[in-house]
Amino acid sequence: MDQALLKVLTEEQLKLQPYQSYRVRTVKAGLVIVDEVNGFCTYGKLSTPFKDPVIGNLIERTNKLAKKWGKKPILAFLDTHDPDKPEYPYPDHCVIGSGEEDLVSELEWLESSKNATLIRKNCINGIIGSYNFEDSGMSYNLFLNWANRCQLKTIVVVGICTDICVLQFVQTLLSCRNHGMLPKLKDVVVYTEACATYDFPEKLATQLKRTPHPRELAQHMGLYLMQQSGAILAKKIVL
Repeated sequence: MDQALLKVLTEEQLKLQPYQSYRVRTVKAGLVIVDEVNGFCTYGKLSTPFKDPVIGNLIERTNKLAKKWGKKPILAFLDTHDPDKPEYPYPDHCVIGSGEEDLVSELEWLESSKNATLIRKNCINGIIGSYNFEDSGMSYNLFLNWANRCQLKTIVVVGICTDICVLQFVQTLLSCRNHGMLPKLKDVVVYTEACATYDFPEKLATQLKRTPHPRELAQHMGLYLMQQSGAILAKKIVL
């Protein structure tokens, strides 16, 4: 199907209904930053191979919101992989020691922030990646422990990639809420202007021998699926 026609059909039939703004009304609110690391934003096989203003805006808006978040808790997922454990179908990325697995420079201040928790996850899904199998198996989950310890009523989500890591995290988070694993949690809010995905138009993908990934369609579908799963979409976060 022609990409332009597909885009029109998607926007007409799979409509997004975001809030113009969402006001965080409780101190029991957490900010979750998904994978704003070098390997997806700056350099590496899974970053866009050119200076990308969309990714730049993502980082800028995330940094601005995080600095305004005050004393409320922040959690950042960092995609981090062992070299001998590839993540099919993706090429090697964010391998330990490569630098790709570290926060982008604009967000490095989170590493020393008393309000921030960093979780290095080894798979697409942040909640699944928060299980520490070596130490305690399935009995202890770093993310669920953080959210319950903070008694979070609202979680605001930003990050990359909207249709992959952000989507899987949000859908799993909603399932955890609905099944009583996060008894205090009410709202899961996706800040749409601080979520992004990568862009590989067909011509560029062919040159680089990669799978095409049209950004606008992928972004729309990621947001739509989160909306249909029960997340609140918001164009602006008011503190």
